[in-house]
Formats: sequence, C-alpha cells, structure tokens
Amino acid sequence: RLIEACPSLVEVRTISKPYGWTPLHMCSQAAKGGLRGKDKEQIMRKLLESMSIATINATNGAGKTALHIASASAPMSIIQLMIERQADPRQRDNYGNSCVDLWKNRPDQGRGLIEQKLELIGQ
Repeated sequence: RLIEACPSLVEVRTISKPYGWTPLHMCSQAAKGGLRGKDKEQIMRKLLESMSIATINATNGAGKTALHIASASAPMSIIQLMIERQADPRQRDNYGNSCVDLWKNRPDQGRGLIEQKLELIGQ
C-alpha cells in the first residue's frame, strides 16, 4: 500500500535483506535526498505509525538504527518525527556513535532544534 501511495519508494523493494535494513532504514536513507518534500514526511509518518518502538529502534548490520541513518543529513523535520515516535537518539552503533554524536557534525543550524526537542521529551 505504501509503495502504491508513494511510487517514489519503488527502490525499497530492491535493497537486500542480509544487511538488516528495515523499511524504516530504507526510508531514512531515501529521506536524505531521494524523496521530495511532503513525500518524505508522509512516508515516514505512515511507517512510524505502523511500527512498534522495538522495530523503530532496530539495528542494521553496522548497529545503526534508522535514526542514525537519518541523522547525518535528512531534514530535521524527519528526525523530529522519529524522536516523537520514540526513536532512541542515544543508542550507539557498532562504532560507538549515537545520533547525538552525529548531530554535532551536521553543517546546518537545525541541530539546535533537535537538542531542544530532546530536552522537552526528557532524553
């Protein structure tokens, strides 16, 4: 249904499973630049609404959650949406990096918004 509603997600079907990527990982990768504007938020919102917290925080082969993938360069609105749905920004990947660490390296000014959001939800 999701792919029918948002045809720009067709490439999701072609990513292989051995790497441990969930649909949310794939969508987070696409949110970095492959999807356009409102499509990004609409797709992420639908995925997040259909997932448990455990699935939202699932890790791939490198120990990265979907939030790790999005944290590098996805729009801050996507990251805020993920945090609101209980994505854990302090979970560390296999290299010891948390999403909070990754935000420190973002070139944009949006990271301050994320830090404020973390304070509001007590993380």
